[in-house]
Amino acid sequence: MSKLRFIIIGVLITALSVQCETDSLVQDVPHNQDPNLDWGKNPPPDIVANYYYQGKIDSTLLTLQDGIGSVVNVFSERLVTPCDSADSLFEIRTQFVDTISNEILTIKLFSCVNDSIDTLLARFDFLRTGVYSFGSSSRVFPQEGVEISWQDADGTVWKSQPGSGFDSRSSFEITNLDTIYFDTLYSEYFMEGRMKAWLYANSVEYVPMEFSDFKAKIPAYK
Repeated sequence: MSKLRFIIIGVLITALSVQCETDSLVQDVPHNQDPNLDWGKNPPPDIVANYYYQGKIDSTLLTLQDGIGSVVNVFSERLVTPCDSADSLFEIRTQFVDTISNEILTIKLFSCVNDSIDTLLARFDFLRTGVYSFGSSSRVFPQEGVEISWQDADGTVWKSQPGSGFDSRSSFEITNLDTIYFDTLYSEYFMEGRMKAWLYANSVEYVPMEFSDFKAKIPAYK
């Protein structure tokens, strides 16, 4: 009888011990919530400059802001190569240049213009908001459209290829064309939009540019 009594007392003590341990556990842990896939990732840098590029190239976030650090946004326009006997390929170029890392993000817009055009502004008639096809600055087979290129820190140039300009891999769209007026004597013209593309170093090697946002200076077009 005494032996049975000790067994019962031992069971009761064990149960009370387990109950006390259970009560000390945290009971308000949330359940059935979607995981935070961005946990542990650094947020993209805030855009503080008037002109910028931000997007992922080869899965690495790249942010280039005019006047921030060693980055400058420069632009130009020129006739680059003949389209045929009567026309020339007119190029609008804007670039984000990191003068320390040597990385360069370039957007070129091309249009074949008649050599008889007597005013520079008339050459900009093709510039508009909307989707653009991908073209080429090749001197052998120049094509109208847009060409995106990225020079990495090693000096390798990765460039878009001619195509439709709106498919699952590549697209380019200008969403806004406008002017910033600083005073009566000075203003800046710019374009902004979104783009993505496969950028090739040769016929085999490429890196993906995921959807990227940009706002870049361009020459006076009006």
